[in-house]
Amino acid sequence: MLHPDISGPGRRRDPASALEEAVALAAALPGITLVGAELVRLLRVAPGMLFGKGKVEDIRALVEARQVELVLVNGQVSP
Repeated sequence: MLHPDISGPGRRRDPASALEEAVALAAALPGITLVGAELVRLLRVAPGMLFGKGKVEDIRALVEARQVELVLVNGQVSP
């Protein structure tokens, strides 16, 4: 579970609380086993991706190492 914490005036609630809530909701889903949760601090959204290239590579490495089948991102999606 990843929760992007984007800096700026648009922040509505405490990011740690939002991550905690998302983890609890995901844990209640049948067939989902959480293997980790991370608050990802971002200064800005990378064009074409939510996370920058370095963070994407970090996520990829963790997915491969832990054989993760699904990565949940708790955040607003916009074009």
